[in-house]
Amino acid sequence: MVSYFMKYSRKSRLKVRFLVMDMNASYGQLLKTVFPNAEIVTDRFHTIQHINRSFNTLRIKEMNQLKRHNQEEGKQYRRLKRYWKLLLKDSSELNYKHFYYRPLFKRNMSSTELVDELLSYSSLLKKVYHFIQELKYAYRTNDYVLFLG
Repeated sequence: MVSYFMKYSRKSRLKVRFLVMDMNASYGQLLKTVFPNAEIVTDRFHTIQHINRSFNTLRIKEMNQLKRHNQEEGKQYRRLKRYWKLLLKDSSELNYKHFYYRPLFKRNMSSTELVDELLSYSSLLKKVYHFIQELKYAYRTNDYVLFLG
């Protein structure tokens, strides 16, 4: 990879101001030697993907702490396992008007009600969910002060 970019003159490589890449750490140091003046920027897709994966890992960890032999915690476990995709959605995309029958709850619920119920099972999950929603909002609205603050 270095040899490919070294084909370009040093003068040309010094003019490069930004490099957009995924979060692979090995590229960072490599590209800094080839493009010393460039600022590395992580692309939007990989940033959001990393946020979602981190939250999902926490959800699984919290879910696995529930005692499945306890009837109530077993229900919570199954619900967190079944409806995980709703927790990864932007809260602005959740529907609060339409109610659907949710078999694991045995009642009609909107998406927002369902997410609120799932978050009530773990204070840590709830806290991190709201933090991540704020991050996603800041990212979506290009509010970098909020995103980095």
